[in-house]
Amino acid sequence: MPVNVRPFDPADAGFWRVRELTYNSGKPIPEEDRVVKNTLAYVAEDGGEIVGSYNVLELTCTCRGGVLNCGGIAAVAVHPAIRGSGVGSAMMRSAIRDMRDRGVQMASLYAYREWYYRRFGYETCGTRYEIKCPEGRWPHLKPELDVQALEPGDYAPIVACYEKFARARNGMSLRDERLWQRVVSEKNVVYVAGEPAEAYAIVQHDWSFWKEQPIQEIGWTTRRGYEAILALITNIGVNKTRIEWYEPGDSPFFAAYLDQGVEVKVSRSIMFRTTDVPAALREVRSSGTGSFTLRVHDSVVPENEGPWRVSFSPSGVIVEACETAGLEMTIQAFTQALLGEPSLEDLARNGLVDVRDQADLEGAKTLLPPARTYCMEFF
Repeated sequence: MPVNVRPFDPADAGFWRVRELTYNSGKPIPEEDRVVKNTLAYVAEDGGEIVGSYNVLELTCTCRGGVLNCGGIAAVAVHPAIRGSGVGSAMMRSAIRDMRDRGVQMASLYAYREWYYRRFGYETCGTRYEIKCPEGRWPHLKPELDVQALEPGDYAPIVACYEKFARARNGMSLRDERLWQRVVSEKNVVYVAGEPAEAYAIVQHDWSFWKEQPIQEIGWTTRRGYEAILALITNIGVNKTRIEWYEPGDSPFFAAYLDQGVEVKVSRSIMFRTTDVPAALREVRSSGTGSFTLRVHDSVVPENEGPWRVSFSPSGVIVEACETAGLEMTIQAFTQALLGEPSLEDLARNGLVDVRDQADLEGAKTLLPPARTYCMEFF
């Protein structure tokens, strides 16, 4: 019998057993913790027995002035006794189909191995730098803005700053209260630079001396705001061995403050996957005018293939079926080009886009120029 993937039911005890074996070292999950919060849960059945599960976190994805609905795939689990039998594949294919049917144009996940999820059309997009600055290597700054700590659990003063930061990049989720509560709790402190906020940092302080101190999140909209938060990070680090935090590929620290002894590496790359090519393109905003044709190879959702004629202007994007295509690419390359990092131009230069008509490439580059891609949500 084929694997049956369906929504989780509270009576599904097997859901918890699969999770115990995968994420809890086989130990029973207490009854009071058997609660599905803020996600959609799914199970996979084989012969009436639950053998797999996954969750979907409902997000959004900023995309070139528009906003896509996005599903974050998390907690993928398959019973150890039958791993490698196709249960995981059945769940991933079903998840993509289900999201498309529900009007979700983009999916995302953090992979345990990227090669596995490429089989289903996912690809890494964007750059997340992990910066580790040891004691004594802090930049010497005299910030223009004062930094204030908010009351525990408060985040309202930073919402506008976060949203401006998010809309300046692709791949970001515009947080509602549910998503903010995943990030801000009574255990951490929200610091704000400027009024209204021009930058912020979220920190869960470790009181121990001479230890690494992670900064949970930083965001900024101005250089002076960024410098005020960087000065705060320096202050937090006076009794630590080093401070660690993340920045996107347009990192100000990488551009202006890198020093010997500071470690910067690409870390925790996120994978994205377009579930509905025409619908995603229609959400793009452009100040230019032009057109191009493309074909997208997608073995999971063949409806994405086209070929498509894409016409765009400041009034919007029109996507229509056509007969031939001047550009051909995989769904992985399309998703990268859509979000902008790596860019369509770079993908074509490296032979990851089949360019049959240079005019089509130029038209597509007008709609899809290079752009920074980033995501602050971890799931």
